[in-house]
Amino acid sequence: MSVKGTVYLLHFETPYKHAGHYIGWTKTPAEERMALHVSGRGSPLVKAAVGAGSNVLLVMTWEDEDRHFERALRERHNAKGICPKCRAAYNEKARNRMRETRANARSVYRERAA
Repeated sequence: MSVKGTVYLLHFETPYKHAGHYIGWTKTPAEERMALHVSGRGSPLVKAAVGAGSNVLLVMTWEDEDRHFERALRERHNAKGICPKCRAAYNEKARNRMRETRANARSVYRERAA
């Protein structure tokens, strides 16, 4: 049986290089783990982001989950899509890309039909 804990999502207000988020798992309360991260005793990525001046926010938690759930979230490579601070902007960009794709497809179709 898997050990249960809390999966959490951290949001970097200023992205650090390629990263704007960190997904982690802890047996302790997420707030305690967040304090460890911010003090530099957690993930090297979070430590680097804090060192570069980024504010780090705990934006989501999933209680009573195992490490498999954490891994599944990470492997989706879609933290922006689940982050409440980023989701609206992320979804708007996706809608705009879809509109552009449709418009391009229509113009190609019109050119072929003419």
